[in-house]
Amino acid sequence: MESEHCFSFLSIRSKLEANSNNEIDIAAAGIAPLKSRQTTGAVWSELYYTVQRSLLICAVDCERFKTMADFTDTTILVTNGSTAQLDTEQRESPSTSIIYDDGNQAEMVRQLRNEAIRYPGQVSVADVHSMKEPEEFVFAVREASGDLLDALNNFIHEYRNNY
Repeated sequence: MESEHCFSFLSIRSKLEANSNNEIDIAAAGIAPLKSRQTTGAVWSELYYTVQRSLLICAVDCERFKTMADFTDTTILVTNGSTAQLDTEQRESPSTSIIYDDGNQAEMVRQLRNEAIRYPGQVSVADVHSMKEPEEFVFAVREASGDLLDALNNFIHEYRNNY
């Protein structure tokens, strides 16, 4: 059965490009509506979630790493073009090194989750904080998708307090 709307799981950059090329109707991946991500032919839905940032660390390092200041003389891996990159660059100490990964973010998360499942208790979070400008998640919707944006915004209004 063919659907009226097409849904896809791609990287954020790929989602936005596919959205603006009329290949998909909605991009959903925890997308912050940064000005640099705005594309012709796509519009943002209303805010559906506001997140806090954190750094994922090995559980054995919980006592050592609590705030960004504790990451002096360390290396942090971030996904290039992500809000994690922006946040880390704004808050890093001068001696913190950042490695930028352009790889498949879904694959990185899958590997991380597999390790966490295989070795329960081996990962933890540190430095939980809000960003200077709140990081809000929205959906990118193809402008030519008819009433999809209105339907999505109505759904967000109705169910936002449930999640």
